[in-house]
Amino acid sequence: MLEAAELPGPAPDETALTRARRERDAAKSRADRWARLQRAGVLSKVEAERASRQASQANLRHEQVHVGLLRAQLAELKARPAEAALIESAAAALQTAETLCSEAGAQWQKLERALAETNVARRRVLVRHGLSSKGELHRAESELARVQQTAR
Repeated sequence: MLEAAELPGPAPDETALTRARRERDAAKSRADRWARLQRAGVLSKVEAERASRQASQANLRHEQVHVGLLRAQLAELKARPAEAALIESAAAALQTAETLCSEAGAQWQKLERALAETNVARRRVLVRHGLSSKGELHRAESELARVQQTAR
């Protein structure tokens, strides 16, 4: 997971934030739509889960870009003479955005773990019925182990 300080390239600007917000909103509406289609029996549960994963990832990316933008703005304010109240307000906004970013990261990790656990359970059932190979089960288990390791 990338932290806002680790974002590649120059500091994000308003267009990057707008693009991330638009991608987040589109992914969220797609996930909601696909969840309804899954409940109606049109899509598989795996497809709805994939859309949910993409929505969570887009939300995390949006929060990371937002934190990066606020950090750049705060640094700019500190570099030039500005009112202390303005700098204090920008610092408070940054702290709030960092909290939201860490919450989005925690939500992303929780979702990744739940989906990996579900995948392992599905693979076990498929192997038990002879519909999947043990290699696929081992790959799912190693993915679950990787997700659990990164959560620590």
